[in-house]
Amino acid sequence: MSDELLEMQKDTFKGILLVTWVASLAALWLALFISMYFRPVDVVLWLLISPLTGVTYWLSRRRFRLATWVWTCALIVLLVLFIPWRSIPQVGITPYAFSLIVLVSSLLISRQAMWILTGLTLVLTLVALLVSGHLDLTGLEAMLPPLALMGVTAALSWISSDQLVTALAWTRHAQLEANTQAEYLRQSRDELRKSLLIRDNLNTQLQEANTQITRRAVQLATVAEVSRRITALLDLERLLTEVVNLICDKFGYYYAGVFLIDEAASTLTLRAAGGERGPAVMQRGLCLALDDTSLNGRAASTGQVQCVNDVSMSRHFQRDALLRETVSELTIPLRIGERVIGTLDVQSQQVNAFSPDDVSVLVGLADQVTIAIQNARLYEQVRRFNQQLEQMVQERTAELERAYRQLERLDRNKSDFINIAAHELRTPLTVMQGYTAMMQADPNVASHPYLNNILKGVLTGTARLYEIVNSMLDVARIDSQVLDLHPTLLKVELLIQRVQHEFESALTERNLSLHLQDLEDLPVIKADPDLLYKVFYNVIMNAIKYTPDGGSITVTGRVVEPGESMACGVREVEIIIQDTGIGIDPEHHELIFEKFYQTGQVALHSSGKTKFKGGGPGLGLAIARGIIQAHQGRIWVESPGHDEEQCPGSTFHIVLPVEGVKERPKIRP
Repeated sequence: MSDELLEMQKDTFKGILLVTWVASLAALWLALFISMYFRPVDVVLWLLISPLTGVTYWLSRRRFRLATWVWTCALIVLLVLFIPWRSIPQVGITPYAFSLIVLVSSLLISRQAMWILTGLTLVLTLVALLVSGHLDLTGLEAMLPPLALMGVTAALSWISSDQLVTALAWTRHAQLEANTQAEYLRQSRDELRKSLLIRDNLNTQLQEANTQITRRAVQLATVAEVSRRITALLDLERLLTEVVNLICDKFGYYYAGVFLIDEAASTLTLRAAGGERGPAVMQRGLCLALDDTSLNGRAASTGQVQCVNDVSMSRHFQRDALLRETVSELTIPLRIGERVIGTLDVQSQQVNAFSPDDVSVLVGLADQVTIAIQNARLYEQVRRFNQQLEQMVQERTAELERAYRQLERLDRNKSDFINIAAHELRTPLTVMQGYTAMMQADPNVASHPYLNNILKGVLTGTARLYEIVNSMLDVARIDSQVLDLHPTLLKVELLIQRVQHEFESALTERNLSLHLQDLEDLPVIKADPDLLYKVFYNVIMNAIKYTPDGGSITVTGRVVEPGESMACGVREVEIIIQDTGIGIDPEHHELIFEKFYQTGQVALHSSGKTKFKGGGPGLGLAIARGIIQAHQGRIWVESPGHDEEQCPGSTFHIVLPVEGVKERPKIRP
């Protein structure tokens, strides 16, 4: 119950007492006015009964219901005893006190108590009149006024009790409502207190979170700055020194060191130390075993982070004479994959210096340091390799220059030898041809079959040798860039027909077929006919030599319009010579155009320029390329490969400009 309701109830009963006193005095004066007989003892009795009714209030407040009833009944009996029944006409004002008792009982006990006490008073009055012998008209007339006043008081109390009951019910309801509101307010107050406590806790947690976030942001910014600065360093010693100094400066630790594993000695070697004591520790040097005798050795051997926030509680801590103020130590292995290359050691002068967030940040930084160390090592390896490579390149370049000069000298000597040999051989060959022709013209020799056959063989060999000498001279002219062109208008078809006629006997002998297709529609081109004849002669002869007996050779032609080839804006003709021979390996497609190049083993080649796989000087395709390039054309070969059983064949492409050369070119050697 709230304090306000208690005060209200006290005020209510104070009012009841006040009403009781006022009613008592009013009833006293009314009784004195009505009564015809007045006794001083009655006034004293009235004044005595008034405070005695206060006892009724006290008993009712103490919830002594039975005692209240007994006490009230005792008051009525007391009044009855004080009435002078023997002198009934002079009863005085004492009976009028019944009205006061009925009024108080109706206020303090209940309305039922009022009627019960009223009836009790009437019964006792009648009994007293009967006992005293005054139960007659005179006695009833004497007792009628006080009893009538009591009845009127009871009636008025009954009428006013409805209002009082309603008021008391409203008071109880208000009290219950007030109790409910008080309980609600109490709960609200408790909840408000809890909310305030929660708010205070949340504010505290928020402040702690803000502090942690701010610290984490500073740490991450520091890690980013450290990572940025260390990744720009490629010198290992500078890198490690920069790392430990940055950790001490940015994170506020009084010592940081980096150990790297010496694979040869199986130890941890201090490579960098930062902080106030770092230079002294670095100058003294430090090597640790890869075991549990130290936190660094344990981290390196197990590959796990070692965090000790109170070194006095760790048996693995090894105190250094120069680092006596260490209270907390954190050792992080530097790992590349599954391999540990060293440790990052951080020490602090405070207890519990490394929170889980600090450990996480430093582990991330250690990973960056590991990558930077690996990059520095790789850079050092690459730098050393580059130095070695540069030295080797210089040595090989010098060797190649010497070899190139030697090859140039040999090639020049070879060209000079070819030129000299060709000129020196040509003169005696001419003499031999002349004398052989003279002998063949002699009738005596011509009539002798044996001698005639010998002369024919000498003439054939001399012609073959003369042809080789001319080829050597052509190669010498091409190498010396003195191959002169005498271009005229010509038909490619006629040149190839001349070549076909030249090889008719060889084609018939080996059962080979040479087909000419789409040549009649080719336009007239401007080129040197003699040199171009040598090109087709050598290429077709090469196809005959490497096509088995019974095979075929097809020569086709087409016009290449401007824009279809590499020669933009120039109209060209393309001659395609395709055979069903044994083919050429792709790796030899360029080599076959080099002078004196032979495919296969030279010792296994048969003699004769048109025999299958027949030998030769290896100059035909080299001369063909030189002449084609002199005409500003192109020549190349296509073949899937070399196979003497499947015979995939080869296809030679010769492309020549229709308008001829624009200016005299220089042939590359």
